[in-house]
Amino acid sequence: MEIPQGVDESDDAWAALSEGFQPSECIAQACLWGLGFDRAVPTEVLVSIFDTGRADFLFREDLPPSVLDAAVTHPVKRVWGTATETRKLSPTQ
Repeated sequence: MEIPQGVDESDDAWAALSEGFQPSECIAQACLWGLGFDRAVPTEVLVSIFDTGRADFLFREDLPPSVLDAAVTHPVKRVWGTATETRKLSPTQ
């Protein structure tokens, strides 16, 4: 592989490969979907996915309760609406 001009061999190879890369909307949404259903993803990341409008992962059976709490109070109707559709809310939520 030819090294781009201005990139030293000691530079981060991944940075050189991804320079200027913009994923398509389809790829970006697929990545968010995958993150939402990944059990290893931290709670903070799951909550931050709400800001993209995605909430389909709220139907996960192993969802941390704090994520559902955050969904209920989220300002985007799609997020809190999905939370209500899961039928997992407690009376206090």
